[in-house]
Formats: sequence, C-alpha cells, structure tokens
Amino acid sequence: MIGSGGVLAELTRDTRTLLLPAPRAEIRRALLASAAGQLIAGYRGGRPGDLEAAVDACAAIAGFAAAHADTLVELDVNPLLVRPEGEGAVAADALVRLAAPADAAAPARGPGLTPRPLPRTGPGIQRPMSG
Repeated sequence: MIGSGGVLAELTRDTRTLLLPAPRAEIRRALLASAAGQLIAGYRGGRPGDLEAAVDACAAIAGFAAAHADTLVELDVNPLLVRPEGEGAVAADALVRLAAPADAAAPARGPGLTPRPLPRTGPGIQRPMSG
C-alpha cells in the first residue's frame, strides 16, 4: 500500500494497493496518483521532492517483502520522508515482524533493507550514507 500516512490516509483514503512484485513504473504511477505523490511532484509550484528516491525506497521495501514472503507477518514504513529533489528519502520509522522460518536452521535471506546509522549533516537533518 502506497499513499499518505497516518491520520491522512484514514481521513482522505489516499492510498494505492500494488501486488508484488511491482515494477518501478507501476510504483511511480501509484505514487503520482496519490495526493502525497502530487506534493512530491511539486503541486501548485511547490519545491519538488526526490521522486526517484521515493520510488527506490518503495521498490526496496517491496523487494524485502517479496524476499521474506514466507516469514513476513507485518511491514510498515511510516513516515518515509521524501527530501527535496536530489537529496533522497529516509524511512524515519519502520516496523518489521517476521515469523520463525519453517526451517529455523536456515533463516530466510535475500535482498532488502539493512539498518545502518545515518550521519548527521545539520541540526535535526539526516542524510543517507552513500554506498
């Protein structure tokens, strides 16, 4: 599910649901079809956000979900902070619940999200590490 988060999602029903695996073009279309995506695109002359970074983040989250489909119980990223164009996107909070794999000796592994610290670049601002 892609769209505005928190109370806004409930109030405005501003969400789009995609079946996995979803290609990047479909993720981009779903984002731009939402009010959140319109804001990212620079609605009414606003400064555009980093749409490609938002698509990258959604694709990585979807990749993680697909790679762990056999054990994934719950996955929620809220908020995904989309910074100004060219400055990336940051998952400020995430919840991932996995069930014990059927074969506990060989836990599921795959491409996806790896937690890493973000260096501070200014008061209250964090940027993703490159690499």
